[in-house]
Amino acid sequence: MTLAKWIIGCAVCCLFLGWVASAGVPNTSMVTGNISMIRANGSPRTDNDTGIVVWLTPVPRRPATPSRTPSVRPKIVQKNKRFQTRLLAVEVGTVVDFPNEDPFFHNVFSRLNGKQFDLLLYEAGANRAVTFDKPGICYIFCNIHSKMSSVVVV
Repeated sequence: MTLAKWIIGCAVCCLFLGWVASAGVPNTSMVTGNISMIRANGSPRTDNDTGIVVWLTPVPRRPATPSRTPSVRPKIVQKNKRFQTRLLAVEVGTVVDFPNEDPFFHNVFSRLNGKQFDLLLYEAGANRAVTFDKPGICYIFCNIHSKMSSVVVV
């Protein structure tokens, strides 16, 4: 047997075994691995960097479906004139709470890309919620405090 035929045979065998193995994998499979964080300029990531999202694309023959309903709804808290969560990744259909823990009013809104909404003015201690019903990136701001910003990746 020539080297070329041996390589082709091994490749076909690997593809077949991969197909057989993936056919029995449930939708709730776990993905594990190592990730190196490097900035766009090539310098290493530090603890002061903001959050990171890893985006996985499902295999085309298996449609993406929400795998679970969180027991505690995710939230983006407004405190000290900023959003406590600067970056949040959620599944399609997730409801996110926006509690106001500052002693004054906030107006949470998003008009760019992703989910567009305006929660209007609401006072200290109040909570408003948004359902993120389609995939995309949602940039969130406060009408009153221009330095407040957050991102939800759906």
